[in-house]
Amino acid sequence: MQSINKRFNLKGLHLLLSVVWKTSPFVFVTVLLVTLANTALQFIPVLMPKIIIDELMGQCRNSILARDIALFVAVSLGLNVFTMALQYYINTKNLEITKEFNLKIGSKLLTMDYEYTESPAALDKKEQAYQAISASGGITSLLNTLISTISSLLSIAGLIYILSTLNYLIIGIIVLIILINTLLQRKTRNIQYSFWHKLIPVNREYNYFYRTILDFNFGKDIRLYNIKDLLLQKSKQNMKKTVDNMMELTNKKSLYACVTEIAVLVQQGVIYGYMAYKVLNNSINIGSFTMYVSAVYKLSQNINLIIGYIINLSQSLLYLNAFVEFINLPNQKQRTGQPVKLTNPYQLKLVNVSFKYPAAEQYTLHNVSLTLNSGDRLSVVGMNGSGKTTLIKLITRLYDPTEGEILLNGVNIKNYDYTEYLDLFSVVFQDFRFLAASLKDNITVGQGCKERTHLLETLSKVNLHEKIEGFVNQEDTMLYKIFDEQGVDLSGGESQRLAIARALYKDAPIVILDEPTAALDPLSEYHLYSHFNDLTANKTAIYISHRLSSCKFCDTIAVFQRGQLIEKGSHEELMACSSGIYREMFNAQAKQYVI
Repeated sequence: MQSINKRFNLKGLHLLLSVVWKTSPFVFVTVLLVTLANTALQFIPVLMPKIIIDELMGQCRNSILARDIALFVAVSLGLNVFTMALQYYINTKNLEITKEFNLKIGSKLLTMDYEYTESPAALDKKEQAYQAISASGGITSLLNTLISTISSLLSIAGLIYILSTLNYLIIGIIVLIILINTLLQRKTRNIQYSFWHKLIPVNREYNYFYRTILDFNFGKDIRLYNIKDLLLQKSKQNMKKTVDNMMELTNKKSLYACVTEIAVLVQQGVIYGYMAYKVLNNSINIGSFTMYVSAVYKLSQNINLIIGYIINLSQSLLYLNAFVEFINLPNQKQRTGQPVKLTNPYQLKLVNVSFKYPAAEQYTLHNVSLTLNSGDRLSVVGMNGSGKTTLIKLITRLYDPTEGEILLNGVNIKNYDYTEYLDLFSVVFQDFRFLAASLKDNITVGQGCKERTHLLETLSKVNLHEKIEGFVNQEDTMLYKIFDEQGVDLSGGESQRLAIARALYKDAPIVILDEPTAALDPLSEYHLYSHFNDLTANKTAIYISHRLSSCKFCDTIAVFQRGQLIEKGSHEELMACSSGIYREMFNAQAKQYVI
């Protein structure tokens, strides 16, 4: 286990150094200079008292005393100012380095397999990665700890040399006491890391409820359904778990801290007693006594510090290991492959496709075979939970089938270049999202803005042209008021039409609409249906809807039940089947309208 942790710690250290080098190679030079300056500052309070006391006890020359004191003050002041200037530069670069680490997390979130976004284990790793940047002071603390560690090592070497002129036994006593304290500190750090690791899922849950409280989109539901009490209760439960764990941690740390203090007092009593004995026997003078006392204090302090630094460094790198694990989460999907050369006619075919979500026991889809030819309009219907949206996730390669295969022109879609394959689809999911950016950016995102006439034509197709033309900034109007007080909040139906506009603007050969009219009023729905063929002209369309009247616009209807394809045919063919599920569902809806 230790070798594994060591390997990951080295990975974390390598990552840290590589990011520092990328941000500014000069940081390494600055670190070296700060280290040397800090080391020099360690010896001034050790040597200065001896020199001054020796002069006072000897010839007591005022000019020499004044010169020595002025020299020590000037050197101390100069080194401190020099160190502060360099430390300011390092802290400035630390901000850039921290941002670089945040960008690495963002980049990973944008490129990792979609299935990780629905995996609690992967989400915990993401939370650990974010906390790794801020744990124990974050990246800034980590770099400063490196500087302090090197500085303390150099100081210890010099102080050991000074004390060796008195007695090596003193060094042995100091090292023994510090080794005892080290074991106690290590236990404390292990407890602290275990506490941090245990709180990851608790913090993730707390952050979710906290973000929900701050999310204005939940405002109406919170008030109308009195969700306030539930949210506060959940938050309090999470806080109680955190407090209970912190109390346990504090109690154990306090016990170890008490033992550490006792050991230090014993060390000081023995060493100071020995040096007082040497003075009484005239083995050393008062100036040397002062120097040795300061050296003992500094050595003890630096050894304690360096052990603490090493433990902190190891602990921080252990936290950083969580960051490394997250950004190194392997993508299971094959990303590279043969280019997609889509020529008409083309065919998308599912062959005995079955799928079950990771860690799930039951299949969401089972043994589905379906063929979609270029230009076809397919309607997918079924009860909630029948696997309709999962089917779309498989076709668009957000997930890969557990069994079976999906073929495009006879080639398994896994063998195509992943990015090129995704370019074939314009999709509107039920849970679509928009950015707090301009309306134009939300429609043209990822495509680049073509001619304005093309954008306006797209808006006209979804009956949004007049609405957006009425805004002062028209298509440059900001969506939401997060960054702009003049931003707009669209209604549910308008947002859904904007999502459809984004899909149409992409102009991909295959259009997939998942419940596209759920938030539309009857007139807008009629407008969409009546222009359905125009919207999907020369394209292949897959249409998911609970409103079965939309199926009349499609060539083929696929009926799903409990993850299986149980019926397939045109509206007329399925209505002709007296015992069919589709006929039963259609008549049940039609009956409500007739009544």
